[in-house]
Amino acid sequence: MRSSGWLTAFAITAIAIGALEIVGGLANVVAPRLLEFQANLFRDLPGANPATEAQLQMQQAMIAVYRSNSALCMVNALGGTPVGALLIVGGIGCLALRRWSRWLLLAAFTGALVLDLGTARGMVQMHRELAQVNADYFERTLQVGELANKPEVQKVTRAMGSFVRGTSSLTLVGVLGMIVVTALASAAGTIFLLHPRTRARFQPPPPS
Repeated sequence: MRSSGWLTAFAITAIAIGALEIVGGLANVVAPRLLEFQANLFRDLPGANPATEAQLQMQQAMIAVYRSNSALCMVNALGGTPVGALLIVGGIGCLALRRWSRWLLLAAFTGALVLDLGTARGMVQMHRELAQVNADYFERTLQVGELANKPEVQKVTRAMGSFVRGTSSLTLVGVLGMIVVTALASAAGTIFLLHPRTRARFQPPPPS
């Protein structure tokens, strides 16, 4: 017996959210390590120039943002990984109407809702700071060098700076949008799984 209709949709949504929770949580832990590795490479390059120094300063500023939010990143990773795994397993089980999967997915949706709402403000603030650092130091990188004072170079610099600021704003909107969508999907999934009709689909068929 297989799921159909809304149950299938929520099961697939749970699998997708689960994957995002795992990837998002681990990314916040891996990103500062990767930035530190890149910063060490720039620091060891021979013949440092102003552009290299500006790039190194940007990486160090981003590392500082991650370090100041290390507790938040760790909570997001340690909470997001198991919650994401439960969402994936529960979603797969619900596609096959396994009785245990409904309770598992209920717990996973609730956990995702609590985790996302509990860390939403901090995560948005952290990504806002990262976007600001990225935009500020990118413009500073473009403004160094012998050609920086030429009018045509300054025009390109302003255009690139505007593009990076716009991209950073879109990234921030995407982060906020993902939090809202995940929270709404988790809340809707919890309500749907608690509905009597949904609960009835996981009951064993009556004896013939």
